[in-house]
Amino acid sequence: MNKQQEYLNAITILYDEHITDNLDNFRKNSWNDKSCCTNIKNFIESVEGQLGLTFVDLPAGINTTEKNIVLMETDKDGFVIEKRIAAFRYAFGIYGGCFVSLKDYATNKYIRSFDKGCR
Repeated sequence: MNKQQEYLNAITILYDEHITDNLDNFRKNSWNDKSCCTNIKNFIESVEGQLGLTFVDLPAGINTTEKNIVLMETDKDGFVIEKRIAAFRYAFGIYGGCFVSLKDYATNKYIRSFDKGCR
């Protein structure tokens, strides 16, 4: 198993702990319920705190947030290199729909995905 796969496995465990295990929060998501936001915030903080990885914002659509999960390293010349591991994406619609996913950059496939859709 290479280092990217090791990080991805650790990220997936944290994703399952904070997102998958709390899908009921995402299923009942409504405009005034902040539990989904808390689950997402806790996932991001766990990945950054426990694994030392960084989230880099990417341009996304309306009500959609996409972040690269990267390992930041400095090369011998002092340049900072972002090693992309996964993409974390989430969206909340004004009518209660929501979407959350985790995509592996090595295979370019979604390894976790939940889409509630609008009511």
